[in-house]
Amino acid sequence: KDREIPMNTADLIKRANGNWRMTPAKLGKTNKAVLLFRGQVLADLDIGPNVTWHRDSNRISLDTKLSTPQIYKGKHLAYRTANPASIIKDDNLENYLV
Repeated sequence: KDREIPMNTADLIKRANGNWRMTPAKLGKTNKAVLLFRGQVLADLDIGPNVTWHRDSNRISLDTKLSTPQIYKGKHLAYRTANPASIIKDDNLENYLV
Protein backbone atom coordinates (compact mmCIF):
# COMPACT_ATOMS: atom_id res chain seq x y z
CA LYS A 1 0.00 0.00 0.00
CA ASP A 2 1.10 3.55 -0.69
CA ARG A 3 1.60 5.47 2.53
CA GLU A 4 2.95 8.72 1.10
CA ILE A 5 1.12 11.48 -0.70
CA PRO A 6 2.54 12.19 -4.15
CA MET A 7 3.43 15.85 -4.39
CA ASN A 8 3.64 16.49 -8.12
CA THR A 9 0.95 16.44 -10.78
CA ALA A 10 2.54 13.66 -12.85
CA ASP A 11 2.58 11.27 -9.87
CA LEU A 12 -1.00 12.17 -8.96
CA ILE A 13 -2.18 11.43 -12.49
CA LYS A 14 -0.18 8.18 -12.61
CA ARG A 15 -1.81 7.04 -9.38
CA ALA A 16 -5.28 8.04 -10.58
CA ASN A 17 -4.95 6.26 -13.92
CA GLY A 18 -3.96 3.15 -11.98
CA ASN A 19 -5.32 -0.29 -12.46
CA TRP A 20 -8.71 -0.34 -10.72
CA ARG A 21 -10.89 -3.36 -10.01
CA MET A 22 -13.99 -2.23 -11.82
CA THR A 23 -16.00 -3.30 -14.84
CA PRO A 24 -16.90 -1.05 -17.76
CA ALA A 25 -20.56 -1.40 -16.75
CA LYS A 26 -19.80 -0.11 -13.24
CA LEU A 27 -17.79 2.82 -14.61
CA GLY A 28 -20.64 3.60 -16.98
CA LYS A 29 -20.71 7.20 -18.18
CA THR A 30 -18.73 8.48 -15.19
CA ASN A 31 -16.58 11.39 -16.36
CA LYS A 32 -15.36 12.88 -13.06
CA ALA A 33 -13.24 11.48 -10.24
CA VAL A 34 -11.58 12.58 -7.04
CA LEU A 35 -8.26 11.16 -5.90
CA LEU A 36 -8.24 10.48 -2.16
CA PHE A 37 -5.57 9.83 0.42
CA ARG A 38 -6.86 8.90 3.88
CA GLY A 39 -10.12 10.67 3.12
CA GLN A 40 -8.57 13.91 1.88
CA VAL A 41 -9.20 14.93 -1.72
CA LEU A 42 -5.82 15.39 -3.40
CA ALA A 43 -7.22 16.29 -6.82
CA ASP A 44 -10.38 16.68 -8.87
CA LEU A 45 -10.04 14.77 -12.14
CA ASP A 46 -11.72 14.50 -15.51
CA ILE A 47 -11.88 10.98 -16.93
CA GLY A 48 -10.96 11.06 -20.60
CA PRO A 49 -12.46 9.00 -23.42
CA ASN A 50 -9.72 6.33 -23.40
CA VAL A 51 -10.42 3.66 -20.81
CA THR A 52 -8.66 0.30 -21.03
CA TRP A 53 -10.40 -2.78 -19.69
CA HIS A 54 -8.11 -5.70 -18.84
CA ARG A 55 -10.51 -8.64 -19.28
CA ASP A 56 -8.32 -11.27 -17.63
CA SER A 57 -8.03 -9.36 -14.36
CA ASN A 58 -11.33 -7.43 -14.67
CA ARG A 59 -9.49 -4.16 -14.07
CA ILE A 60 -9.67 -0.75 -15.71
CA SER A 61 -6.95 1.80 -16.45
CA LEU A 62 -8.20 5.36 -16.81
CA ASP A 63 -7.13 8.36 -18.86
CA THR A 64 -7.38 11.28 -16.43
CA LYS A 65 -6.36 14.91 -16.27
CA LEU A 66 -6.75 17.59 -13.59
CA SER A 67 -10.12 19.32 -13.59
CA THR A 68 -10.41 23.08 -13.69
CA PRO A 69 -11.45 24.41 -11.23
CA GLN A 70 -10.40 22.12 -8.35
CA ILE A 71 -13.74 22.21 -6.47
CA TYR A 72 -13.12 19.42 -3.95
CA LYS A 73 -9.32 19.56 -3.50
CA GLY A 74 -8.34 19.82 0.16
CA LYS A 75 -11.75 18.75 1.45
CA HIS A 76 -12.38 15.53 3.35
CA LEU A 77 -14.73 12.81 2.22
CA ALA A 78 -16.40 10.73 4.93
CA TYR A 79 -16.99 7.67 2.77
CA ARG A 80 -15.56 4.54 4.29
CA THR A 81 -14.97 1.67 1.91
CA ALA A 82 -12.42 -1.09 1.53
CA ASN A 83 -12.53 -0.57 -2.23
CA PRO A 84 -10.12 2.15 -3.37
CA ALA A 85 -12.15 2.66 -6.55
CA SER A 86 -15.74 3.46 -5.65
CA ILE A 87 -18.42 5.41 -7.46
CA ILE A 88 -20.63 8.05 -5.84
CA LYS A 89 -23.20 9.90 -7.89
CA ASP A 90 -22.61 13.66 -8.22
CA ASP A 91 -25.84 14.51 -6.46
CA ASN A 92 -24.79 12.40 -3.43
CA LEU A 93 -21.18 13.61 -3.19
CA GLU A 94 -22.03 16.69 -1.12
CA ASN A 95 -23.52 14.36 1.54
CA TYR A 96 -20.08 12.88 2.19
CA LEU A 97 -17.98 16.05 2.33
CA VAL A 98 -16.88 17.20 5.78
